[in-house]
Amino acid sequence: MKSFISEDDIEQSLLQRLEDLKWNRIECDPAVEQQDEVARTGRANSAECVLPEILHSSLKHINPGVAPEIIDSVVKDLRKDFSGTDIVDTNYKLYNQIRNGIKVNTRVDGKDDFVIVKLIVILPPCTSYPNTDTIQRAAARKTISRIKLG
Repeated sequence: MKSFISEDDIEQSLLQRLEDLKWNRIECDPAVEQQDEVARTGRANSAECVLPEILHSSLKHINPGVAPEIIDSVVKDLRKDFSGTDIVDTNYKLYNQIRNGIKVNTRVDGKDDFVIVKLIVILPPCTSYPNTDTIQRAAARKTISRIKLG
């Protein structure tokens, strides 16, 4: 028996819990030579970790007033290969983008402006309900379903 919990143990446990909550799981192993799911997921290659079609439809859903070309630009930027960058700086930058959104400069009526593209939506806690945990899971599942269906 192992005397420690590895990162993989935590990841596999989390993935199993998400499957139990009816999330769809796609295995994307870059070590496998012939990966049919690359074409199925819209990724550029087997090492890409972003599912571009799902990301694009999700961003459109949570940013309904943002122009499609801005959403396209954000998806393109998030699909970049970050392997040649400083991992600490890149993780910090991406963390801030997830937390605060991405500021995109634009022009409105001939004037410089900007829009914040949100990458996530944080649902408020349901503290006034008797079974908060179940209600939050149900709300999250409903939101995910809407995002997937577009």
